[in-house]
Amino acid sequence: MIHMEGLTIGYGEKILLRNISAEARAGELTVLLGRNGSGKSSLIRTIEGLMKPSSGKITVAGKDLSGLGRREIARTVSFVSTERVRIPGLKCRDLVAMGRAPWTGWTGKTGPEDERITAAALRTAGMEDFQDRAMDKLSDGECQKAVIARAIAQDTPVMLLDEPTAFLDVPGKVHVASMLARLAREEGKCIIVSTHDIGTILGKADKVWLLDPPDIIVGSISDSDIMNEIRRVFAMEE
Repeated sequence: MIHMEGLTIGYGEKILLRNISAEARAGELTVLLGRNGSGKSSLIRTIEGLMKPSSGKITVAGKDLSGLGRREIARTVSFVSTERVRIPGLKCRDLVAMGRAPWTGWTGKTGPEDERITAAALRTAGMEDFQDRAMDKLSDGECQKAVIARAIAQDTPVMLLDEPTAFLDVPGKVHVASMLARLAREEGKCIIVSTHDIGTILGKADKVWLLDPPDIIVGSISDSDIMNEIRRVFAMEE
């Protein structure tokens, strides 16, 4: 579903990751790990098409990312950042419905199918009871789940999430981790999650992308070698 080959990313002369190659498949939850400043967010933004690589190639669903327009990318890849949407008066339901924008006509009006998908996304994210509440009246955790629901409503085969559990309490973290694993395995989505929350997300993952600049280490969650590499990179004690 996502294939990176010979990818180099950075800012100007500062190289974060050099000549890396990795693959994320449909039906799998991939966890992107790395220390602060290792390039996790930059890699996510590059895959989403918001940042251009210095060299190398990314294909998404068999298509070269560099050749896709913004609308086609939006129909293929959804992106969740740590943004906190605090627009006064904007209802949670209306924010989630914005995820349907790539699929609506030039008028931007949603139809019955869009409304059904929006309602389903609210239920999946556990935000159905908050759908009529204004975004500026939600807690940080509720706001984050609303943004995740918007990405679910976008109904893309690929989902990229940058620190999706950052503002959540422990039950919220477990819910989101389980939800993402279920979306990957039951709906066949390719999901990549960048996180510092190793304990919660890692247990639900299928694959790990571990950034050890300028390299990437790829492995199955069941592989003891990748667990040893995680301990090394994060200086964990046995």
